[in-house]
Amino acid sequence: RLVSFVTSLAAELPASRTGLTSLTSRNQLHGLLLQLRALLGSAVQRTRGLGEASAARLETRALCDSALAALGPTLHLLGQRRYCPPLAAGLTHLLIALEPAASVEALRPAACAVRAVVGAALRGGEGEAACRGAEGEAACRLVGAAECEAEMCVLCLRLLERPSLNLP
Repeated sequence: RLVSFVTSLAAELPASRTGLTSLTSRNQLHGLLLQLRALLGSAVQRTRGLGEASAARLETRALCDSALAALGPTLHLLGQRRYCPPLAAGLTHLLIALEPAASVEALRPAACAVRAVVGAALRGGEGEAACRGAEGEAACRLVGAAECEAEMCVLCLRLLERPSLNLP
């Protein structure tokens, strides 16, 4: 049941920029990301000390893999130039929570997206948030772009420590 609930929550996240025009929608989306992080982070924490082959750990891996598959279309939220940092930070925190338990195959798309955003930021192409309108600017001040980029760098380093990901 948790897999279907997590998948349905993830399906509510936008696969494109449409629907991110108001502060309300951004707040709702951030709330969804926080819910997903609480549910999935709790599952990962409960199985942290168990052996790799334990039934609970395998269930958690399947849950994390399903969540990452459902989140695939929303990885665009990581982009700093197009979206508010609170959404990118929420997705980054969720990926950080999933990373220890997910399989390499499920992590690869997220790892590539994170690496692309971090690489662009390091080259100076993604340094500033580009939220539109006065409401967007107020929302962007909630979580600074620099803080979000730092968290993405940490996630990128954690992913790079997994040589089996074979990131370019």
